[in-house]
Amino acid sequence: VERGWNGTRPHLMRFVRSRGVRVMDVQLLNSPYWNCHFWACDRVHVRGVRVVSPLDQVNTDGWDPDSSTNVLIEDSSYEGGDDCVSIKSGWDCFGAALGRPAANITLRNLACKGPRAGPASLGADRRGVIRASLTPGSVNSTGIAIGSELSGGVHDVLVERIRFVDAGRMAHLKTGRTRGGAVSSVRFANLTAVGRMDTGIVLDATFKPNSKCGRGWAPRPTHMSDISFVDIDASGAAISGYSFDLGARHKEPVRSYVSAMELFLKDVHLPRGTRGSWRCGYVTSLLAKRVSPKPRGDECGVFTRRRGLNQSLRLGKVRRRNRTKAGRLRRNEAGR
Repeated sequence: VERGWNGTRPHLMRFVRSRGVRVMDVQLLNSPYWNCHFWACDRVHVRGVRVVSPLDQVNTDGWDPDSSTNVLIEDSSYEGGDDCVSIKSGWDCFGAALGRPAANITLRNLACKGPRAGPASLGADRRGVIRASLTPGSVNSTGIAIGSELSGGVHDVLVERIRFVDAGRMAHLKTGRTRGGAVSSVRFANLTAVGRMDTGIVLDATFKPNSKCGRGWAPRPTHMSDISFVDIDASGAAISGYSFDLGARHKEPVRSYVSAMELFLKDVHLPRGTRGSWRCGYVTSLLAKRVSPKPRGDECGVFTRRRGLNQSLRLGKVRRRNRTKAGRLRRNEAGR
């Protein structure tokens, strides 16, 4: 991209309002921006595709199903400096106006490899070409992302049998205060991860607004429901941040960003992060079975200031307290 250019770098492949799209048995190399962008498409099938992008280049997503329906991406691999797959449905007022959700999307049998790199920086090479690159350090890529452009909604997504190597985050749910929209019926199953990660599972609600929508654009906060993680094994990875980072990074009330987040986890095993295991300020409902590290009420309460404390953890405390009272009552009656 030459100096002074205000647009994005070009995609390698882009399909617009297309039906019956098939991308099979090809290799995509060194894309300057997103590799495969499917915008407002229907019946998309990707199979046997190998994507290789520079590990120090950001915004080189492998596949971006955007406001598209009936999408199957399978038996493929990605190696690059950004998201392996990023599911989108429009940015703020434009996504809401289009009103076309990303729905009925299946991702399976993928290998996603990220860089051992850190925050993005902008600079010019000897020819004056502006490049976005990653500085050495921690990891900045993501395995599977939803958002941040999700104003049209994201529904009925299945992500299964994915292997991550040095992926900054296995799953990254992205939104912002001006996104709105809803995310529902999203299932992650049979995921494995090795290498270095920044965070295991993360919800980030700090993405910036679309300036073209104006100050009057103020949608309802994003609503997330029926988000599940089942059979996740990242015990062979190393996490530098939090294992589960579902907490707030801003001073405003969390419900002005995410109105609700309903989460189900079963047989999910992540290593304890260097900074801690859980932040759960956004979570309103949590059901966890055989999860490590375990979500502790005191740990979540520190970051949610009690008011946003996970409902399930509160309910668990009430049940334990009731069992204690019942046991004490039975012992007292037996002693009379």
